[in-house]
Amino acid sequence: MPKGGPRAGAGRPKGAQNKVTQSLREAIKESFERVGGVEYLTRVAHEDPRTYLTVVGKVIPAELNATVDGSMALTILSGIDSPPGGGDGDGDGDE
Repeated sequence: MPKGGPRAGAGRPKGAQNKVTQSLREAIKESFERVGGVEYLTRVAHEDPRTYLTVVGKVIPAELNATVDGSMALTILSGIDSPPGGGDGDGDGDE
């Protein structure tokens, strides 16, 4: 057997999840469905926008890497209206 370097067939295939991660994801998905799924998230978005946006911020990539040649226009559509009552959502009364 050669010393050092990668061995063919050693370890998990690239992109494969370990059993704990896979089980945890399945448990989270099941609990999400039990509490109401999309309807639940919609309700949280209206009743507690800060919590909703915290969750959204954890699942949407935080960084965009791009190489641009020439000019480019970027439009980000969040699909999220302003918080109930307007303002900036922090509850301090300013906009």
